[in-house]
Amino acid sequence: MDPSGRAQGMVFGAASLLATAKAALRNAVPKPSVQWLNLYRIHFHDFLLAPPVLVFQMGKVGSQTVRISLIRSGHLRGPVYSPHFLSKEGIESALQYHLRLPTPYVPFHLKRSILLRRKFLRYKDRTSWKIISLVRDPIAREVSDFFTNAPSVHPEMYTASGRLNLCDALCCLVDTLHAFEASSDYLCTWFDKEMKTVSGIDVYDYPFDHESGYTIIDKGNISLLLLRLENLNDIFEQAARQFFRLEADFLLIRSNSSSNHPYSEIYNDLLSKIVVPKETCERIYSSRFAKHFYSLKMRQAFMEKWSRELRTSASTPRRV
Repeated sequence: MDPSGRAQGMVFGAASLLATAKAALRNAVPKPSVQWLNLYRIHFHDFLLAPPVLVFQMGKVGSQTVRISLIRSGHLRGPVYSPHFLSKEGIESALQYHLRLPTPYVPFHLKRSILLRRKFLRYKDRTSWKIISLVRDPIAREVSDFFTNAPSVHPEMYTASGRLNLCDALCCLVDTLHAFEASSDYLCTWFDKEMKTVSGIDVYDYPFDHESGYTIIDKGNISLLLLRLENLNDIFEQAARQFFRLEADFLLIRSNSSSNHPYSEIYNDLLSKIVVPKETCERIYSSRFAKHFYSLKMRQAFMEKWSRELRTSASTPRRV
C-alpha cells in the first residue's frame, strides 16, 4: 500500500471516537496530498528518538506564527505540531460542531489531532515533552475567530457577491460577547478541558509573570511555556532560548496575519466600529482567565479600548 493510502486507513480507524465522524471520513474521496503525507509522518515518527514540540493552544492566538518560527529556526531535532484539541472529549465535541454546520465537514486539524492523541498517550510517560501554549485578549480572539469561521458558520451574512454584511457581523459579534459566561466559554475553559486533562498541568496553580509576558512551568517530564500574544514580538526569542536552553537565534516570522487575508479591509472596518457595552467588558475581564494572564492595568486598557465610552450611542450596534 502506498504511504497516502496507509495514512488514510489510520485516520479512518482512529475516527471511531465518533460514529458520525467515522462515516464522514469513510465517505471522503481519498486524494494523495501534503496533508495525508503529514498524517503518515505523524504515525511513523519515532517520538523517543526525536520528541516533537507541541504548540498546543486554543484557536486564533498566534500558534502558526510560533510554529513556523520554530521550524524555520532549524534548531529543533523533532517536528513541531500545533493541535487545538488532544482530549477525547475535545476532539469529539469539535467533530460534532463541524458536522452540524450548514455545510458539514471534518477539518484536517481534527484528523491530525486524532493521530497526535494516540501518539501522545503511547509515549506520554516514555519521553520528555516540550509544550508551548499562548493566550490572547478574549475579545480580540473572539473577533478574529468570527472572521475566520464566518463563511462556514454564518453563510447567511454574505451578499450575493460574497461580501460580508458589516452591520450583521457587528450585531452578531456584540450578541455573542453579551452572552459570555465564563463557566462555559471556550477560551475560559480551554486550559481545564485540554491542557489540564492531557498534560496534568493546571496553569492556574502557577503564577503568570505579568511583567515579562511569559512563564515556564516544569512538572515531571513535561515542560510548558506560556506566552502572551500581546508581548510576542518582544519576548519570543528570549523565551524560546530559555525554554529550549539554547543560545541560538529564534527569529519571529509572522504568519496568518489578518492583513494578509482577503477580508482584511472589512476586518479593519469592523475593528474601527465595534463597541462592546461596558457591562459586558467588565464580565469578560473579571473572569479567572483574564485575571490570571493580564494585570489590572492591561484589563482596564482592554475595557477602555472595546467599550469606547466617548463614542455616541448611535455608533453602537443594537442587539436584535
